[in-house]
Amino acid sequence: MAGAPALIATVNNRAYVSNYTTGMAHVLDAAGSLVANISGMGGGLFGVGANPATSRVYVGNRNTRVIYVIDGLSNGIVGAIALPSAPFAIAVNP
Repeated sequence: MAGAPALIATVNNRAYVSNYTTGMAHVLDAAGSLVANISGMGGGLFGVGANPATSRVYVGNRNTRVIYVIDGLSNGIVGAIALPSAPFAIAVNP
């Protein structure tokens, strides 16, 4: 995994790793093998949280002040939440 992996959250027996440098979220299975790279969020990813009840993963981008919403079943970006300031951490209350 190149770049600067930042933080990890788990859902559906997978780990989601935000990568500050590459702007991708890397998806790993329970054995630690790379399953997918989710791109399209831009550099500056920092902070990731997951809601096991909804299979949603939330990834913050410090550069663009956006939290991206990823579907943990399809690994696709399903939404974006604009913020007034940069996110530094994400916590989810299932």
